[in-house]
Amino acid sequence: MFRGILKRASHWVRYMPRRVVLLTGVSALALLTYCGVQKGENLNSAVELPPPTTIPWDEPAGKMTVYDLAADSQVALEGATNISDWSSSSSQARARVILDVDDSAMRTILDKLQTGKPASDPMRLPLGRPAIAELSVPVMSMRGNSQGMDRDMHLALKASQFPFIQYRLEKVQDAQVRQDTSSGKPEILLHVIGVLTVAGVQRTLATELTIQRDAGQHYLVHARTPIKMTDFGVTPPDALFGLIHARDSLSVIFNLDFTSSGANK
Repeated sequence: MFRGILKRASHWVRYMPRRVVLLTGVSALALLTYCGVQKGENLNSAVELPPPTTIPWDEPAGKMTVYDLAADSQVALEGATNISDWSSSSSQARARVILDVDDSAMRTILDKLQTGKPASDPMRLPLGRPAIAELSVPVMSMRGNSQGMDRDMHLALKASQFPFIQYRLEKVQDAQVRQDTSSGKPEILLHVIGVLTVAGVQRTLATELTIQRDAGQHYLVHARTPIKMTDFGVTPPDALFGLIHARDSLSVIFNLDFTSSGANK
């Protein structure tokens, strides 16, 4: 893209006053800097922020199984500006799922799926109480390939005042068993209702998420939730006097790897 712009610019320069040429060059340099072409700070630097207080991190009482995030889990934002797509992600999320059932019940269900058990065979988790599930990710840990967009999104999301993006499960509406079309592996499709908190504003959202199990007995959860920044009181950022402006719509993507931390009995 930049190569084509520079080629056209070389033709225009012949007929432009020096002052205009200088102004154009400065603008181009600012554009390249904003898009992260020049070297800058380390985008992978760790962010030291306190964990949220709403998740019950202490071990629960009773017969329950706790699932915690593995290190390779990731939360991402994907959006677009008027000139290109952009994305940012974080591997510093914290999440916990608590089920009022032994983990063997979950393993039994997925064993049946992987061995081709007929769908007519009832497969239910004998939950005594609704599942507890909550996730939190530090806003300042969200980094992408554009330093300028990272900075502007952190400001737009009011990171200093509301340092976390949070999600809390409210209820499961429906559960289906199907095969992943790309891998052919069985997976559980859940239609859930949850509360997403961005910039201190809560919105209740309906979301589809899938659960698979890998060979290491990890539970892989994937979800993509489309949102609008303005629904959370966030003004889409712009830069360079409006030359670059972000679209209102973006997607929140969860790629989570849960492992059982054991059961209390």
